[in-house]
Amino acid sequence: MDTITLCTRGSLLATTQTGIVITALKGAGYAAVPEIIKTRGDMKQGTAQAGDGDKRDWIHELEVAVAEGTADIAIHSGKDIPAEIDDRTRLIPVLTREDPTDYFIGKQGKDGSRRSFESLTADDLVGTASLRRQATLKGLIPGVSVTSVRGNVGTRLQKLADSRELSGIILAGSGLIRLDLVEASFERLVPEVFCPAVHQGMLVAQVHRDRRDLIEALSGLVDSAAERAFWIERACIEKLEGDCHTAVGLYSVMDDTTDGLFHTRAFVYDADGTKACSIIEEAMISTKEQAMEQGTRYADALLAQGAAQVIAACRDQKLKPQ
Repeated sequence: MDTITLCTRGSLLATTQTGIVITALKGAGYAAVPEIIKTRGDMKQGTAQAGDGDKRDWIHELEVAVAEGTADIAIHSGKDIPAEIDDRTRLIPVLTREDPTDYFIGKQGKDGSRRSFESLTADDLVGTASLRRQATLKGLIPGVSVTSVRGNVGTRLQKLADSRELSGIILAGSGLIRLDLVEASFERLVPEVFCPAVHQGMLVAQVHRDRRDLIEALSGLVDSAAERAFWIERACIEKLEGDCHTAVGLYSVMDDTTDGLFHTRAFVYDADGTKACSIIEEAMISTKEQAMEQGTRYADALLAQGAAQVIAACRDQKLKPQ
């Protein structure tokens, strides 16, 4: 096989994550190099359009490169992948899942200490561009104010340091960990309280459906537990038709002591942070097919509770951090 080209966004996190996959491919005996491609999402950063659009803004140009054969593999953060992808391509979750939880980074005071999540009240302002995080915050801390803080990980941390109004921000732990930016004062928000986003912490490869050589190369990098969790979550969110304009938390993880026993929790929030629909389930799952079937069942259970109406209402209200 010729040298494999892995296309990626140009952010430090994106190139770091792609580097992790390249290292794994090289360890398996394949030659691989990165290729940086600017996406629509990158071009909108810092403009008035930054809050518009959807997940496709972060993958479209990468997806096209793979579908049209100008690049071999696209590497995505799992949580950036929309429910629908180009049907000329397929998704393959790779390597293990990093910590999927969110972290709260409190504003640092003059004495060096940071605000704690527990200390937040209705008088505080928290930065996050995620509707899921906004709704969760409102449910946990009635009256709390939320504002959109966008940009790469380093940019958001700097915005917190420079702000006089922010009490803290919330970021994905996986990005902080992969960039070696976690400090002891950063607070991990446990999934039992703050349910992660779909596929948060996962790295996902997108390849052309007909490239059996690449599919075979990537198959050696697949972690079985992460793969099954990926398909549980993907099947569920596809049927729910959730996207970045909805407030959905969804997390599946295999039990530490029982191979194949997956614990799944999902919440569909309404505008004021009420958990309008929820499931907390467990099931034995040994194959991708079983994972997808179970994910579909979970979506059916949420839809039976009225999830479609809640999701539609969020879209109609154009729920956004203010």
